[in-house]
Amino acid sequence: MTIEALAGWTDEALVEYFRKWAIRQSQCGFNAIAHNRIDQERLVPSCNVLAARGKESLSKLLRLTEDGNAHVQLTAAIFAFEADPNQCRKVLKSLLPQPGWVGIAALVWLADKDAEFAAEFERKAQLEYDNYKKEQAGRFSGGETEN
Repeated sequence: MTIEALAGWTDEALVEYFRKWAIRQSQCGFNAIAHNRIDQERLVPSCNVLAARGKESLSKLLRLTEDGNAHVQLTAAIFAFEADPNQCRKVLKSLLPQPGWVGIAALVWLADKDAEFAAEFERKAQLEYDNYKKEQAGRFSGGETEN
């Protein structure tokens, strides 16, 4: 749907439309073509209309971060991040343990867009890698590990 077609809708109608298409997108699984089509043809235009109306309108997507559907929470947190970065960051972090696309997308998005998260993620990854190397060294050197 085009931005022009959505421009006359109320904020509430746009938020419900966004939710409906976020749910449909969740049904795409790992079909990136279908996922991206919904993103570009449905979610981005509805979000752009809300954003063009100002932060107050865009903030209405934040209620979807408490939706019962984890994919809706994810999508709303990503699209409404500029409206309330702290709330959206909290939601995305809470979604990290989710299986499948939701957990992966939350991780990738936070690692790419949130400098604090990315630095902590890198630190933990390096620590895990160092521990792995020590474990492997112990296995292949007769049980002794480096300190």
